[in-house]
Formats: sequence, structure tokens, C-alpha cells
Amino acid sequence: YYYYSGNDPKFKNLITLVDNNLGYSVFQSIERTKIELSSQDKSNFYYKNLGIYIDESISTEYYDSIIDKDLNRINDYLDEFLSKNNINPNEINSLFLTGGTSLVPAVQNLFKTRFPHINLNSGDNFKSVAKGLAYSGYLFN
Repeated sequence: YYYYSGNDPKFKNLITLVDNNLGYSVFQSIERTKIELSSQDKSNFYYKNLGIYIDESISTEYYDSIIDKDLNRINDYLDEFLSKNNINPNEINSLFLTGGTSLVPAVQNLFKTRFPHINLNSGDNFKSVAKGLAYSGYLFN
């Protein structure tokens, strides 16, 4: 297949990733970059393994453009939730965000914009989602 791709190194890298089951190690590098972008304006996405070498500077602005579709989905879901439950946003007096994604500045800005009258609260960001799933496991039976 590499030959048919015109010897495209990106295609060779993809084959290497798949053939050597490197998806999780790439995910770890992506996750590290996302965590850094939660508290910094820039991060370097760095990955080096089995001839694959990626070293890219990623800005929060660029990252925000990548997740824009997801932010819109969160916003749409929030609209739907409030509407279905007849909740007036001005009557909400407390918000608690959790999970690693809640640390992303664009996610925080979405909630700050939607609920400017509320101070956002968060905690146990990297364990609480797993705990919640464990506690609610009986719902999936």
C-alpha cells in the first residue's frame, strides 16, 4: 500500500501506527498536549516512536478551532436540556464542572458566557467522571 500511495511518508506512518498498535501511545501524547493547553497558550505536540517523528507547536487558538464543533454540540445540548426541563438559566445559582475537559478554557468560556451571573466551580477533575460511572454502573444493567 505504501508503494501505491506514492511513497507518502504520512501513509507509511499510518501503517506503522496500525501494524504496531501504537494508538494508545499517540493518545497519551495528545492528552498531554491537551492538559498543557488548559493552562498555557501554547504546547508542543511531540511524538517519536518507530520512525514516526512529530513535533508541532499547537496554540490554544488552533486547538479551539479543532474543538469548535464539539463546543457547539455542548451548547446545543445545554439549550435542549434547559428547554426540555423548563429551566430558566437566570434561576440557576450554581454550576459544578468536572472532568478534564472542564479545564479547557474554551469550555469554561462557553459556560461563563451562558451563565455570566454564576461563578463556576470544579473539582476532582481527573477522577470524578470515572467515579460517577462506577457509582451509576447499576443503570447500565
